[in-house]
Amino acid sequence: MAVCQIVPVLTLGVAQTMRNLLTNISIGRVAVSFTHTIKAMEPFFTVLFSSLLLSEIGFGSAMASNVSSQSHNVPSKKFMVMKECLRSCKYGSSSGVSMTQNLFSLEYQRQKNLLLEKWVAGKSCGEDGDLLTGIR
Repeated sequence: MAVCQIVPVLTLGVAQTMRNLLTNISIGRVAVSFTHTIKAMEPFFTVLFSSLLLSEIGFGSAMASNVSSQSHNVPSKKFMVMKECLRSCKYGSSSGVSMTQNLFSLEYQRQKNLLLEKWVAGKSCGEDGDLLTGIR
């Protein structure tokens, strides 16, 4: 393990240990259902900490993903009651469009990973510089 990886690994390890320890203490002190009710608020805290710790683009993308998901779910319920086309026809058509978009997305990710591998091969953990030009 590289020296630059020790702090992130230790930070995540301590956080996970605290999560497990505090959950077990809570279960030992109060009803399990109460602990699970409180732990059901985890998505709220995920959003809160994501907005604080992640970049604006990362947080914005995650929120946009939720909006996109609901923008698909709600109209699909409305369109499913239409009689002109079978439900499977509508679902299959939207799945085909989604699959095409996912294939483009996978290719983009593959190209991005190839570029990243080339960059990592030429740099160590602590070096800074522009990904494409290498200018500091």
